[in-house]
Amino acid sequence: MAVPFPRFLQWGTDRAVTNEARTVRRGIQAAERSAWSTEQSRVRRAREMALEEAYRECSVPDWDGYGATPADEMSMYWARQVLLALPTRLGVPESVFEPDGSAGLEWWGGPDRVLSVSVGRNGEVRYAARLNGARVIGTEMFADGLPKRLVEAAFELVE
Repeated sequence: MAVPFPRFLQWGTDRAVTNEARTVRRGIQAAERSAWSTEQSRVRRAREMALEEAYRECSVPDWDGYGATPADEMSMYWARQVLLALPTRLGVPESVFEPDGSAGLEWWGGPDRVLSVSVGRNGEVRYAARLNGARVIGTEMFADGLPKRLVEAAFELVE
């Protein structure tokens, strides 16, 4: 899924008069798009690495010393789908696995600003956000995309 190039990076005007001015403008636009694409790729890769590291650490029985179930491969698969669907400007979450084998993702945006997502082996997405005193809580299946309330909470966290 391609993330649209943000309008706030589109500086200047497209009303170039000469061919040289048009060429310069196209070059600037190409450089802007390349920088945006590179940053998105960096965030996606960092997210993937954090999730893989958590999976490796938690993929054995009793990984927590209290009888935890090994990290579930299907939970990891669904967590990847969630990470791909969330905007990269949200950044890299704290990736963990829960004692039942579910994947957990958490973002902190400062005091009283947190988003927590738990992803089960069947694609169930449980989420909770606290955003300046307001709470958003839900449980839905990841079907064709993320729950609307979860996406709204993610955007509010980075505002």
